[in-house]
Amino acid sequence: MAVPEEWQARAFDLCLGLLLAPAEPVGIRVYALTAATRLAGAYPELAAELLVAIENVLSTTTSAALYSRAARETPKLCAVTRDVLPG
Repeated sequence: MAVPEEWQARAFDLCLGLLLAPAEPVGIRVYALTAATRLAGAYPELAAELLVAIENVLSTTTSAALYSRAARETPKLCAVTRDVLPG
């Protein structure tokens, strides 16, 4: 389902907050990662921000579900940032 453009920033921020909240259940954090990836798909700056957040999350968790989903979503985010952002 497409998110209206005027709600995309708020939805991305909500997903990022859920992803970074260690008190949230793993399933919610995993889905937040997927939703944030979809929202960031058109915005390289958001994709770069999400990549940093994923690194932070993976450095503080042992959840196999988060590692698995991050492995699936990270290449998509890297593809978005590759042609636009330096380095």
